[in-house]
Order: sequence, then C-alpha cells, then structure tokens
Amino acid sequence: MNLSSKLFFSVAACSLLFVACGSDGTAPADSLDTSNANNEEYEEPEIKQFNAVGSSAELPACDSELNGKSIFIYSENIPYICSNGTWISTNDANYKIDCENGFLKAVPNTNPPESPASKNIKGLAQKGPFYFGASVTIAELDTTQNLNQTGNVIKGCITSNDGSFSIENTLANPYALVTVNGFYRNEVNGRESTEPISLKAIVDLGDSSIRINSLSHLEAGRVQQLIAQSGGYMKLSEAKQQAKTDVLKAFGIDVTNLDLSHDASIFDNNENAAVLAALSIMLQYGKRTPSEIENMLNSIAEDIKGDGAWNNESDKAKIADWVMAQDTSWKVNDFRNNMGNWGLGQVNGFEKYLRDFWTSVYRLGECSEVTAGSVKHVENNASANFASYYEHEISDLRFICDWNERRWRPARGIEKDTVGFGPGEYDREIREGKINHDAFYIFEVANGTWREATPEEADGFTDIAEIYNSLAADETVVFVVRHAKRTDDTSKKGHLTDEGVKQAQSVGAKLKSGPDFFFMASEYLRAQETCSNIASGRGQNASIPENAVLNGSWYVKDNALFEKYNSTNGGGWNVYSDYAFYGMYEDTFYDLEERSLSLEAELLKNVPAGTKASVMCSHDYLVLPFLAYFSEGHANVRYSKTGRWLNYLSGLAIVTNGKGEKTYIPVKGLETGIMR
Repeated sequence: MNLSSKLFFSVAACSLLFVACGSDGTAPADSLDTSNANNEEYEEPEIKQFNAVGSSAELPACDSELNGKSIFIYSENIPYICSNGTWISTNDANYKIDCENGFLKAVPNTNPPESPASKNIKGLAQKGPFYFGASVTIAELDTTQNLNQTGNVIKGCITSNDGSFSIENTLANPYALVTVNGFYRNEVNGRESTEPISLKAIVDLGDSSIRINSLSHLEAGRVQQLIAQSGGYMKLSEAKQQAKTDVLKAFGIDVTNLDLSHDASIFDNNENAAVLAALSIMLQYGKRTPSEIENMLNSIAEDIKGDGAWNNESDKAKIADWVMAQDTSWKVNDFRNNMGNWGLGQVNGFEKYLRDFWTSVYRLGECSEVTAGSVKHVENNASANFASYYEHEISDLRFICDWNERRWRPARGIEKDTVGFGPGEYDREIREGKINHDAFYIFEVANGTWREATPEEADGFTDIAEIYNSLAADETVVFVVRHAKRTDDTSKKGHLTDEGVKQAQSVGAKLKSGPDFFFMASEYLRAQETCSNIASGRGQNASIPENAVLNGSWYVKDNALFEKYNSTNGGGWNVYSDYAFYGMYEDTFYDLEERSLSLEAELLKNVPAGTKASVMCSHDYLVLPFLAYFSEGHANVRYSKTGRWLNYLSGLAIVTNGKGEKTYIPVKGLETGIMR
C-alpha cells in the first residue's frame, strides 16, 4: 500500500518516518526582521507532518521501518502506535501509553485497571492545538498562601487530534499546576511547529474541564503573586479573573464585555475564542522559532507577574509592527483559513483585537467619525515605523482613519502628502509632498481639490527640444533663458564653467534641425558664452549681439533698497520670488505686469523678420519675474516658499502663430527646470 495516497494532509518530501507529533533535527527559523512594516511572509523549514488514514484497515504493515511511529485514525479519533510488528490503539488497556519529547510509545501494562477510572481530569491544550504525543504533567498545589507544589504529580499524554486529553485524577487537593509539552499547530502558517513548546496553567481540578493556552501561561505567575500578596486569602477564582484582566489589558484588549471564561477555546466561535485566537497569533509573530516564542511568553509572564503591567515597550513594538503589516495586507485572512482548514471549528472575530493592539501601541487613538480623514504618524519610538514629527523622514509610513472601513490603515501617497494643504493659493498651484518630497501635487480651483501632478506638471517646465520640434509651419518661437553654469566670478567678465559649456552645447545639440537661429545675450560674458555654445552645439556659426536690456536688473527701480533687503531678508532669491509671485517689495521693484509687457516688446523687436527660432541668454533676476508673470504663477520656482529656484538654461518660450497670437510656456534646457 502506498500510504502517501491515504494521507489526510498533503505531505511534501516526507515519509512514514516523519510522524504526526513532531520533528527532530530541523533547522530553526530565522529571527524576526522588523526593519520595515512589510515583513516577509513567514516560511517554516520543511517539517514533518502527521500521517493520518481514515480507518485502521488502511494501516500499512507495522515493520521495522515504522517501529515506534504513530498514525492517526480519523474514524476512531485516536492514534495507533507501531510496536514490534503490531499496531496498538492508544485505547488498548493492555498497554500503557507514554510520551516523550512529543512522541508516543506503548509499553505492556502488567497491571491493567479492572475498570475505568471513576473521575478523570479532562482538558484542552492549545497554542494552536497540541498534537497527539504531547505530554501533560499535573503537579498538585497546596491550598495555602503561595500555591506551593506538594510533590504529588500525575502524568498523561495527548492522544487526540485537537489537543484534548483525559487523565485519571489521583490527587487529593483541587489546585494544580498543569504543564503541556509537545508540538502544536501554527496559526500563522497552518503547519506543525518545528519544535516542541511548553505551556502551563494554574487550575482548579474541580472544574469540569481545564484549559492550557497562551493566556493561561501568561497569567500563571500573576495568579501566584496575587494570592501571595493577599496573604493567601484571595480565592483562586478571583486571582485568575484579575490575572486574566491584567494580561488582556497589557495587549490592549478591553475586557469590559468579556466573561473571560477559563473554558475558552479558539474554536468556540464567540468573543472569548476571538480574544484567545488573537493573543495566540500575536505571540506567534514573525519568523520566530517555537523556543523563541516560549522565551517571549516567559519574559512577558515574568514582566506582568509583579504589577500586572507589561512594561517592555521594545517587545510590544516588535509585535505591533508585525501585526500591523499582516493586518493591513489582509494576511490575517490566511490565519483564519489555516485554522478553519484544521476542521476543528469556526474561528471568527479575532481581527479587531489584533487591530486594537497595534493601533494602541502606535498611539493612534480611536478611529471614529470625529477623527475620520485624520492622518497620523507613529509616535512610539520603540517601533521600526517611528517618526518624531509628522514630516520626519526616518519613516514614510503614515496612517489615516478611514471611516468607510471603520479602521486605521496606511495612508496612500496623496493622503499623507497633502495633509494640512487646505485650498491652494491659486489655480494649478504645485506643491511637493510632505512625506515624499519627490512627489508633487497640483491644485485645481474648478473642483477645489489636490491631485497628483504628472512629471511634466510637477517640474512645471517643458523641454526646449519638445517645444521647438512641435512648432507648426506658421509658428515662431523666442526662448528667453538663464545662462548655463557659471564660475564664482559674478562680474561682467565671469565665465561659464567647463560643465556650463557642456550644458549649453547639449542644448544646442537638441536643436540641430531647421534654419539658423537668432541669438542675443546680455553684456555679461557668461550669457554670451551660453548663446555661443548653444549655437556651436547645433552646428551654427553665429554672431552674438549684446543687449543691456538682458543684463538682469530690468525689474529693479531702487537698487539701494534691493541691496538692503538682499542682506536682511534671506538673500536675493527670497526677495525676487516674493516679488514675482506674491507682489511684495513694491518700494523696490516696478509693477510686474507693466514691466513684463514692456520687456517682451523690447526683446521681440530685435528679432529679424522671418526668423523661425531665437535664443536670448540672460540672468535669473530677469528671467524669474518674466516667467512668473507670463506663466500666471504656475512655474514651480517659488524659492521663498518651496526652496526651488530657476535652473540654468531654463526660462520662458514665447510661441507666436501666423495670426500674431502668443502662447507662453515655461521651458527647460536641462533635465529639470528647477534647482534647490
């Protein structure tokens, strides 16, 4: 018989040597990486899954290869053990069923019981559910002050598929410390754990059924502490209730409407079950080996034990970062599917408790109608997603209260980048994103909203070659541009740098086609060299007439006042941008409209008749206000507000058609029209 064809679960690359209740020699999973919000999906190493068949009739031969191995029988809901050529049921009274390190073994029972035990301890062990083969140890506790162990111990094994067990009770006292050790099902990946884990619970054996799970483990030390602090007078039930409350509050879970039943199972399909499932998932976070998870459980339990609070903000934040990444990428649906596929019951409602935890650790507050649309950063500096203030670039993750979805979720680019923008100051105003400074947004008065700008809109400038090559037959163009990159000599005799020469020639190379251009430059050598090298780049030997109108001081009416503001108000770039875009410094500059129209007329009258294209090389102090006026303020060079200034070889294109109608376009010769 080919057993693999009879397995209830698909088992890749494993044989009957790899059995239900665990594994050995498997490499541990990697440690958690919290360097970003979207941690990689958890991938367990290849592990041993339990083998199962429908009935005992389907069992293979119990040979030497299978000796000591176990196979689960679904029709009987118990495992069978291969022992010396015979398959032995764990219900066979002629054998004593023992367990060690998560594996079952059968030993002949020389003194089989004459009748079933009159009173058994029934319980359920879950992390996810423990596999058959897990050991259960019940240590009797005294009923005085500190719940000390009496030394009386009974042991048993889990022989079920769902983590349930039944052990004969031979203890006199009702209180006990119950410990389960074995392999369990992992809620995050749906598979068997790679190592055994130990969980414990302090219980009253008089209860109808006891539960050992993550919650019982975290509360155990706190229960003992509370009873000790009361001098031994607090009832165990009261101590357990208080300890459960403390543990759940530590995980941001409001216990107001929960009865916190000690009988909770993650498959009960109620609020208690949802809480337990959420807690178990949180403690399973990230690429954690079972031993690391157990260490974390013990660390948290010890922390909560003293004062009922979990004070390790670093561990909280690591879990919150992982839980947030799973929640906001909808991977929690996988967790529900994993648990549902085990066939043990429904698992619902745990998502809200996961969400409450990470939003609490992130200090986002409540998402409500009042906070709808608000966008926040992570204020907890223990988180990998921390930002000390909203625009802090250490993390670009921001969260928006989406009231349609009734939850906090990661904000999209435009949602986090336009926070606080309000209405634009003018139509088609361009602003850079508050978080992503490489993103730009444009305001449209028509609908009163910001939208993401196209790359062309964001730059605010069109390439000089694009404008030239798209001219209609009856159109002409005049390019008024700033010179190329200069040296530190700002006098009339200052030259271009070698880079500036290359910049100008590269612009000319883009304009090679067509008839000769007309060139004109200011009286400054760097402007003349710019025009000369543009001509050279397009293969044209051109004379460059000089014109003082292009010198750069065209807009200044009081030079002394300008120099005063230049030295006191943050420099000439600040002063000029405030004048050109905001109408400031009326005592220093001419009226922008009158002066710009006058400049246009002065420049255009120099263009020879019949010229298709002209280039006029000037300076930023002239080109910037000229550009600001004719672009109606749309050019993205408002230095005083945005830190952006006119780049070399950028300016304004004046396109005139056969009817004399003009179009004004911000133009760039280099990759971008702006500089910082």
